[in-house]
Amino acid sequence: EFMNEQAKWFSDRLQREAPDSLEAQVVLANRLTTGRTPSTEEVERDVEFIAELKNGEGVDESEALRLFALTLLNMNEFVYLD
Repeated sequence: EFMNEQAKWFSDRLQREAPDSLEAQVVLANRLTTGRTPSTEEVERDVEFIAELKNGEGVDESEALRLFALTLLNMNEFVYLD
């Protein structure tokens, strides 16, 4: 439940700080979780993932962004330091 709450907070922040562009939200999310700028391919893949959640799974835009945020918060690159 804690991670789901954090993902909601994180997705709210993305919508607040980059309200006009899904691509900008994806870039910001990756920068905040990995400390680096994502590649063009990563951004495209993440945007496609969010679109699949909306179109294929039928979730609304806000929920799709929350699920994307949850995915980033569970990446090894976020969880572990090298």
